[in-house]
Amino acid sequence: LILTGFLGLTLLVSAVTGLFIHRKLIKELFTFRRDKGLDIAVSDAHKVIGIWGSVFNIVIGFTGSFLGLATIILLPAAAFVSFG
Repeated sequence: LILTGFLGLTLLVSAVTGLFIHRKLIKELFTFRRDKGLDIAVSDAHKVIGIWGSVFNIVIGFTGSFLGLATIILLPAAAFVSFG
């Protein structure tokens, strides 16, 4: 559980910082220029698929880190606060 939690946390942090670093790509989220040529269309498709794939990575990273670390850190802390 600890390994899963830390790997999920690593995935979550890397996906969020990647979106923060590439803020310009988020502006191009709905930009898909089919009529400009094949190279530009492939580049736009790559950007759109990458941005929408980041949402999946954030959800998987959050789920892994929460389920992995909540049972190790939060449940013992809640038991300590509740039952002394």
